[in-house]
Amino acid sequence: MSETGSILSSPGGEVVGTGLTIERSPFGLEKFYDYEQGGHHPIHLGDVLHARYKIIHKLGSGGYSNVWLCHDICSDAFKYVALKVIMGEGSTKDCPELRINRLLKSGFESLETADYFCLPLDQFEI
Repeated sequence: MSETGSILSSPGGEVVGTGLTIERSPFGLEKFYDYEQGGHHPIHLGDVLHARYKIIHKLGSGGYSNVWLCHDICSDAFKYVALKVIMGEGSTKDCPELRINRLLKSGFESLETADYFCLPLDQFEI
């Protein structure tokens, strides 16, 4: 799979050619030891995960995950997605994000209440 063109960020925060502006405000960084085995997966701007999601910008981090703004390079339209990458130790079967996928597989998505939940579009392992 190849991608034509590239996504570049200007000094003012605009993602060139898209009209998207990213607010560049400082926020806390993870500890370097959080990247040891069982921790965060090292991700760099421009990386492509799952042969589909090109990393554009880090949106934030929490107790056991990082969230990245990505361009879905397989989408027919230019589409942005938020990609939540869970730490290795946090990706157990009891992890809320993984539990919701089990609910989807059991028919939860067809229930009326499913409209009130932010459901994942995809799930994969790195």
